[in-house]
Amino acid sequence: MLYGNGYFGDHDYDYTAYVSTGTDPDKNALDGIQDLSGGGHAGLKLDLPVKVKLGASVYSGLTRYTKAVGYSDRTIPYSQVSTLDTTVAPFPLPDPAKLVPAMSIPPAFDQVHYKDVVVQQDRHLAWGVDGRFDYQAAFLQAEFNQRFTANELNKDKTAKVTGYYFILGYKVPVNEAISLTPYGMYEAIFWERMINTPSTSGFSNLPMEGFDRWLGGVNIGLLGNMYVKIEYVYSLLRDLDTPPALPFMKLNYKAGDTDVSVFSTQFAIAF
Repeated sequence: MLYGNGYFGDHDYDYTAYVSTGTDPDKNALDGIQDLSGGGHAGLKLDLPVKVKLGASVYSGLTRYTKAVGYSDRTIPYSQVSTLDTTVAPFPLPDPAKLVPAMSIPPAFDQVHYKDVVVQQDRHLAWGVDGRFDYQAAFLQAEFNQRFTANELNKDKTAKVTGYYFILGYKVPVNEAISLTPYGMYEAIFWERMINTPSTSGFSNLPMEGFDRWLGGVNIGLLGNMYVKIEYVYSLLRDLDTPPALPFMKLNYKAGDTDVSVFSTQFAIAF
């Protein structure tokens, strides 16, 4: 890692750059590193009537994903292997040409267990910007991030995840022992083309394309090292305009069924 900071006038800047072995679980053992990841962050603090902090980040890395999948509780008639229609099956099935008997099965049972190997190689590129603005007791903080994933074993087809939030708050010192910080926050995460990178995305089989969340609450500071947070959260799923083809993955919800409301409290002590 390379890092440093400096100043010009009343303003400050800092930077960080790094190289790492990345997220490849198969090829990046310490005794045989094949690929490296890298990234960095740059920040700027401006001493103005409105205090300003700005930052930008970037990351690039490679992930290989290899997994042997065996289904001991899922069997299909061996006589149907050659005519298997995987597009209407009630669960994910491999290419029929890859099906292999796991054991000798008596003809009377006419069943075959199957296994498959999933291999994927993803190139990730992520970037983001962040900012915070403080004016007297009020503050506004925001961040925007995007991650692009290219499936290098599938003609570099890409998937994209986007996330952002902003939070507005106000610090109220009640006395030397108690402080209050009411706040409101909005955040959103949504994804596109996840079917291009199904094994590592985690979102490809969901009948949704993201969610929105609205939060409101108050942080209570007690005696300088104890904190209580009271918060209300409302979340709304973003339904797909075109649901997946498999019937069991279609959204069969009426309005309001995918809304989530949560009221919570937290307590913490700092030592």
